[in-house]
Amino acid sequence: MNATGVVRQLIVDDSTANALLSGRIYTGRVSVDTGYPCAVIQLASTRPNPTKTGASEVDFCRVQVDIYGNTAASADAVSSAIRAAIDYISEQTVTVSGTSVHVGRIDFENEYGDFEDAPGIYRKITEYMVYAKA
Repeated sequence: MNATGVVRQLIVDDSTANALLSGRIYTGRVSVDTGYPCAVIQLASTRPNPTKTGASEVDFCRVQVDIYGNTAASADAVSSAIRAAIDYISEQTVTVSGTSVHVGRIDFENEYGDFEDAPGIYRKITEYMVYAKA
């Protein structure tokens, strides 16, 4: 199940979050020459949901979204827009690269932030738990 793809697609589909990011939404890593603000989506962990009859069909995936901005206010604005776009999504089908993924639910889990001395940008880290079935 492509949890990072699901989160990325939901952010791309949200007009407010996508406008603030100007399309700078990445999975895995960010390009060195990118502008700010930008978001980088990473899979932090996956935990299967075992059943009595066989392998898990539903995974619990912790997805981390790192938001970078030139100012704390820009990072905060993007963080809020992303949370509004994806927090508490439930029972929705999202198409990622031609594959339908049924999202049972997405829950906001955690947020923290800091200033990165080099290259002098603000970073906000948010975590979401994605319950989904491919």
